[in-house]
Amino acid sequence: MKMWDSNKSLNDINSYLPDPLLRVPQVVTGNKTALWPGRFPPGGKGVKTMKKIVQWASRTFHPDQKSGPGVPFATLFSRFQKILSLNNLTLELIAEANDKQGGHYVFDQQYIRSICHQLADNVHQLIYNLEALAPHKYVALHGVFSGIYEVIEKELAGRLVIEGSDIVMPYERVSREYINVVGGKNARLAEMKQILGLRVPAGFAITTRAFQLFMDDNDLWPKVLKIADDWRQNKLTGEQAAAEIRPLISNAVVPAAIRKAVQSELAHLHELRGTKYLYLAVRSSAWGEDSELSFAGQYLSLLNVAEDNLFECYKEVIASAFSATAMEYRRANGFGDQ
Repeated sequence: MKMWDSNKSLNDINSYLPDPLLRVPQVVTGNKTALWPGRFPPGGKGVKTMKKIVQWASRTFHPDQKSGPGVPFATLFSRFQKILSLNNLTLELIAEANDKQGGHYVFDQQYIRSICHQLADNVHQLIYNLEALAPHKYVALHGVFSGIYEVIEKELAGRLVIEGSDIVMPYERVSREYINVVGGKNARLAEMKQILGLRVPAGFAITTRAFQLFMDDNDLWPKVLKIADDWRQNKLTGEQAAAEIRPLISNAVVPAAIRKAVQSELAHLHELRGTKYLYLAVRSSAWGEDSELSFAGQYLSLLNVAEDNLFECYKEVIASAFSATAMEYRRANGFGDQ
C-alpha cells in the first residue's frame, strides 16, 4: 500500500492518487486565506486526475447517458457499498443454512421459509442496486430471479417441482434418473428393455410436467384442493370428495401442447409397428409409485384403448388419483395431493 508524501512533487503522482476524495483544505492567516502546504491547488494536476476518474466511473457505469448531468461519484460509491453489504449478508445466510444442515441443529419449516424469504429479499435488492449502478446492463437478472423464486415458492408450498422435462418421453430416453418425471413403473419398464434386454412393448411416458400443465391450464388445483381440504376436515366423506373432483377432471380440456406431443409419439409408434391401428395400455405411473410404497391397485389402468379414446382415458387415469381409497392411502403414508 502506498501512502501520499506531501513532500513529493507533482511529477510523482502518475502511479497513485493523493487523497482524491478530500476537498483542498485551507487555513486562515490574518486577512489571507492560504492552502495547506503540500496540497494541490485548484486546477492542479491532482484535481484534473480526480476529474478524469469521476468521468471514467460515469462512463463505465452509465455508458448510455450521452448528455445531461452525470451521476455524482458519491452516489455511485454509495450504491457499490450497498451491493457489497448485501452480498456479504447473503453469503452469511447461506453459511448459516449450511451449518444447520450439519445435523447439530433442530429447525422447522418456518425457519426454512424465513431464510428463503430473507435470501430472496437480499438478492432482489442486489439486482435493484446493480441496475441503479449500471442501467440496462443487468435487465436479464430480473427474469432469472423470478424463475428461481417461483421454483422455491412451489417447493415451500409442497408442490412437486419438475424442471426442464418434456411433456412426453419415449422409453428409449427413460431411465431411473427420470423417476420423478415419469414415475417408478415407467422408469423400470424402460430399464428392463434397455439394460436387461427383455421384451417390453414400445411406449412412452406422459410426464408429471404434462400433469401439472393439465391441472394448471384448467385452473383445477384451487377447486381440487378445496374439496380435499373439506374431506380432511371431515366435512365430506372420501366418496363425496371423489364424486365432486371426478367431473372437474373429466370435463377439463387436454391442452394443445400435450395433444401435439402425444400425437407425435403415436406417429412414431405407427412407424415402429408398421400397422394402421394401435391399441394401447394406458396405465398410471405416479410419483412415489412402486417405490418403498407400492400404491398397488390405487390408480386406474385401462387396456386395449383405441387412439381416438386415448385422451379421455388419460383423464380417467388422472381422476383415479383422487378416488376415495387413493386419497386415504396418500394421507396415511404422508403424501400430498399435488
